[in-house]
Amino acid sequence: MKARSALAALALAALLTTAGCGGFASSDASQPTPPYFETENGNVTVHAAENQHVKGMTNQSSGENVTVRVRSSGDSPFLKTQTVDVGENGTFDAAFDFSDVDAGTRFEVTVHHNDTELATESGVVTAA
Repeated sequence: MKARSALAALALAALLTTAGCGGFASSDASQPTPPYFETENGNVTVHAAENQHVKGMTNQSSGENVTVRVRSSGDSPFLKTQTVDVGENGTFDAAFDFSDVDAGTRFEVTVHHNDTELATESGVVTAA
């Protein structure tokens, strides 16, 4: 009887351990798959100010470079581009000056590597 209880306890422990691992895997699965941009409320968000960062992650190796392009249309269209090095784990960070852009302006941001578009996202400029 004790052997059966011990066996049942081991089986339950194994089941709980496996279920726990599944829980961790599912929380990791909520992370987007690269390439992607860091967003806030579904948009890339920057302030109408200098030194505003557009960040994200790619599948590119550290040391490669990517071009980040921010483009709007409408009454006061603009195009801003910057080529940046990919950091550890495929991250990128491009800084732009949005001090001349009105709050509420919507834009599209893309990241390219060797003329291939890796990701695109909507964005908005907010008050500084």
